[in-house]
Amino acid sequence: MGSGGHLVMETLKEQAGIPLNHVPYKTVASITPDVVSGVLMVSTIDSATPVQLIKAGRIRAIAALGPKRMPQLPDVATLAEQGYPIGFVSWYGMFGPSSMSNELAGKLNALLNRWLVLPETVGLFEQKQNTPAPLPKSPEAFAAMIQSELPVWRKLMQTAKIEGA
Repeated sequence: MGSGGHLVMETLKEQAGIPLNHVPYKTVASITPDVVSGVLMVSTIDSATPVQLIKAGRIRAIAALGPKRMPQLPDVATLAEQGYPIGFVSWYGMFGPSSMSNELAGKLNALLNRWLVLPETVGLFEQKQNTPAPLPKSPEAFAAMIQSELPVWRKLMQTAKIEGA
């Protein structure tokens, strides 16, 4: 699982006082069979992957990690509803090399911002990712948001003993 999933599990481990061990995987696709077979007892998996497996009774949904219940699985309570507010949410961004010109970054940003407000895009995030679509931002506003979150993520990574913190 990615470091975001690892941080969710580490935060839950701390809040709930339950023993969990991180098992790194390169892809979400390789996690799912191990959850189905019982090799992994619990894992975070993106919301689009397991819905059919849950509906077929092959895996059990324990909690939705987003700010609200998943429309595809309305009976699955969020972690916050179960008394474990994680305190951070996923976000998405587009990045380029530091040598990218401001002109090109501005053009890409304008295209991305137009795409973010399309009804199809909003629906994709709400239905598949169980999150609101990201709000359009300038490159400067996005950079400021990242800078404001770095101390929170750095502390979580240090607590979880994730390298690179």
